[in-house]
Amino acid sequence: MSLTKSDWLLEIAATIFLFTTCAMVGIRYSELPTLVPSHYDANGAVDSFSNKGTLLSLIGINVFLYALLSFAATQTKQFNMATEVTHANTTCQYEDVKSMIRGLKLVLMATFFWIAYSTIEIALGNRQNLGSWFLIAVLAGIAVTLGIFFWRAFRQSANRH
Repeated sequence: MSLTKSDWLLEIAATIFLFTTCAMVGIRYSELPTLVPSHYDANGAVDSFSNKGTLLSLIGINVFLYALLSFAATQTKQFNMATEVTHANTTCQYEDVKSMIRGLKLVLMATFFWIAYSTIEIALGNRQNLGSWFLIAVLAGIAVTLGIFFWRAFRQSANRH
């Protein structure tokens, strides 16, 4: 089945965040001091510094997650589903899972963008922390994405009966 408009938007937005993060780190890498923030506490405050090469590790993890989630979206028939999959709802169920994965991919790519951006800005003295709202925003993004998926899955199940 082809991608819906919302799936295209999720894919494009996630890809933009991925490439923007990679480009930003690549362009600004030479400006960075030797030590950059490498860990943050629950309030978004820096609690550890490491060599600026850790930003390259962050990019590697980002690319790996993007590729892993892109692959996972092609393997939805291997997943355990929230509701019973029948002949009548199979296409809808699996397409919803693909959309959920794309939504999670967007949340993760945006999260890694913000971490990389903030790390660079903190290292250069332009920011103090990630923001006290960061952890709540990430968790809310994940919860909303999963909530939409489960709501749609159970709504489809209820409509069947």
